[in-house]
Amino acid sequence: MLGDVAAKIEMGRYFSWRAADYLDKHDQHAELVGAMNKIQVTELMFDCVFKCMQIVGVNSLETKNGFGKILREAAVLPIYDGGNMGMQRRRVHGILADPLFNPRAIMEDEYVEFGKQHETIGTLVG
Repeated sequence: MLGDVAAKIEMGRYFSWRAADYLDKHDQHAELVGAMNKIQVTELMFDCVFKCMQIVGVNSLETKNGFGKILREAAVLPIYDGGNMGMQRRRVHGILADPLFNPRAIMEDEYVEFGKQHETIGTLVG
């Protein structure tokens, strides 16, 4: 289980580095990569903390171990700063639903344009 946690941490680290690199290369515009990164890494963090608590067992609930504070912080990140279920997933869905979206763009380091129209593609009543 610790190997799984270590692998997930490395995946999150790589994705964060990749998002930062993409942001640098595209004039600080990485709306798609940034949203995907925020969703995946914040949810990954909660999963990793929970798995570590499972390893420690019931003793992880003792305040001296500090897991309670870490778990609370990990639990709030998916709902903080444009929650994953709302704004972030709507942003990703809007860009992916665009008929002009190139699914290989990020891999090929191409700029993925994000516009106001991407916020409403099939996601809002209107």
